[in-house]
Amino acid sequence: MGKMGFDCIYVSLSKTHSQLLDVFRKEGIDADKVCFADAATVGTGLPRQSLPNVVYINSPKYLTDLSVAIDAFGPNMIGKKSVVLFDSLSSLLLYHPPQTVARFSQFLSTKMRGDGKNGAFVYLEEHPQIHAELLETCDGSFSTETT
Repeated sequence: MGKMGFDCIYVSLSKTHSQLLDVFRKEGIDADKVCFADAATVGTGLPRQSLPNVVYINSPKYLTDLSVAIDAFGPNMIGKKSVVLFDSLSSLLLYHPPQTVARFSQFLSTKMRGDGKNGAFVYLEEHPQIHAELLETCDGSFSTETT
């Protein structure tokens, strides 16, 4: 991210921003260029920290809150190369049916494209509805990574 000249909005549903920062430091990633929409910390019972680059989401159940969190960092990204990394759409399947996750992923990709952001969605390929929806809405500015 930072090495490629991109600022990043990292949407995390399963790892706290603290856990991700540890990984980034070990990998030599410039975490100063990363903003976190953290939907994991609250569920762990850990306290929220007042940090300018972290927006906490109470639960991955709240799709509107996820979208609003991404928007919260938008003004900081104006005029910069930026990417939204969504980890992971498959985690949303614990809270929502596949049709809802597919519609949400399409909404996000359309929104990010309209905002001039690149994006990457991580998900399990075994969910054909999500896979088909992403392939339909993603182009060269978006990547999909299956595990």
